[in-house]
Amino acid sequence: MKICIFGGNGFIGARLAKVYQSKGHQVFIYSQTKINKNLNLRNNYKIKYSEKSFNSILKKKFDLIFYLSGNSNQETSKKDIYYDLETSFLTFVKLLEAAKKSQSKSRIWFASSVVVYGVNNKALKENFDLNPVSYYAVVKLICENISKFYSKNFNLNIGIMRIFSTFGPGLRRQVVFDTIKKIKTSKKFTVYGNGNEKRNFSFIDDQVKSIILLTRKVLKPKGDVFNVASGKTFTIKQILKKLIKISNKKVEYEFTNKRRSFDTKNFIVNNSKINKIIGRFKYTNIDLALKKTFESF
Repeated sequence: MKICIFGGNGFIGARLAKVYQSKGHQVFIYSQTKINKNLNLRNNYKIKYSEKSFNSILKKKFDLIFYLSGNSNQETSKKDIYYDLETSFLTFVKLLEAAKKSQSKSRIWFASSVVVYGVNNKALKENFDLNPVSYYAVVKLICENISKFYSKNFNLNIGIMRIFSTFGPGLRRQVVFDTIKKIKTSKKFTVYGNGNEKRNFSFIDDQVKSIILLTRKVLKPKGDVFNVASGKTFTIKQILKKLIKISNKKVEYEFTNKRRSFDTKNFIVNNSKINKIIGRFKYTNIDLALKKTFESF
């Protein structure tokens, strides 16, 4: 297959590109920020995201296009919605306009996020009402809606992946990395929340496998939405204790009992929809996944 990954220098994009390249597929990577040469990825280009550049790229007639670009950190945009609108929404619309005008038959997959659900302590299903609580989440939801609009009105093949908490070697943010950093550098530290917050922590290898299987099976997505997550739920406290055990260090910690404005209590997945498509496979053991991540930093 011929595959295009916008945002292929990012955490998920780079791993996805490496797997596809290892399987002999022709992969082209485009980013609007700097290229990470340490990734050793072929066909890796920095471009200005514009309708003109997207028009040129789409002439390659890709089988699959992944849009993983844009802001990936809620912390960055919590005071400035224009940042997300400009780096995520406007550039994505330019791609869709180029696809519309060229009558592209490529399958386009947009990387959304679990945060579009907002506050909801139930196991999250794709058909739930959405209640985003941050600018980042609002823009992700806008991009989902524009995906459905272009798919319905201009016959584009667009799918939406709501990606849940993903961790692994190479990601230098979010709770797993932040906790590892604190354990390695401090004997005493604080942790946001009360520790009872629940998350579906998914190892990067499992997430990439799910994405590859999903996009192989769904050949004509028409605004279809899929949760992408492991299905195993852990509390922050459980993850913290596992990482401390792996470190074999004696540390003291306490919870702040306060959450950041964009944090919610629980993100628990219902992944029955994607499982019907890709089937079930054996996810990486959480302790092994955490150990690999801990030892990589």
